[in-house]
Amino acid sequence: MAPVCSGDAPDFVEATIDGNVVWSVNAADATYCDINTAYSPISVDVSSYADGGSHTLAFHSQVFGVSGTTNFWIDDVDLVTAGTPGVPYVAPTALPSIGTSAMIGLGALLALFGFAGLRRRRLN
Repeated sequence: MAPVCSGDAPDFVEATIDGNVVWSVNAADATYCDINTAYSPISVDVSSYADGGSHTLAFHSQVFGVSGTTNFWIDDVDLVTAGTPGVPYVAPTALPSIGTSAMIGLGALLALFGFAGLRRRRLN
């Protein structure tokens, strides 16, 4: 984030997950609104949302322009997981099962078709 701030406290930028504010800053915050600072990396712990579900990350900013200019820039957003770096997480899915009896019946049916096919070849 590389802001230019007018010092108007109502100007703000925020990050939300599922509509819940997880980070915000306003134009009066000297930590992020120092004109001599070209870039301020921000880290936010969002591990409470790492539950395997789908979530919406959104950024919202409002600039009221009361006196001067406020600009907020957001770039290079990364969500880092505790998994293996570079390998996306894929939730395990259950494979359908047809049961032992159905599997035996399917095997017998395939064997029957196999023998019928062999017998037909021999007769030709």
